[in-house]
Amino acid sequence: MLAPKDLKLIKNIVLSESIIDSMSYLQLRKLNAYESILLSCNGQFNANKLDAFLEKLLSDIEQSKSKEYAD
Repeated sequence: MLAPKDLKLIKNIVLSESIIDSMSYLQLRKLNAYESILLSCNGQFNANKLDAFLEKLLSDIEQSKSKEYAD
């Protein structure tokens, strides 16, 4: 997974079979890399992997909010 450090900027989540596919999609659609998470499944996509990704993303967002309030 490739993601910007500041999760507040995220506007796009690109899921594809390979990271090269995600990067190509980003370029073709002219999406801003600083506003995008690129996720690849390496041909092994299933519901469990999607759940794990979403749990990690939500956890990272919560941690980001906690740090923001602590500052």
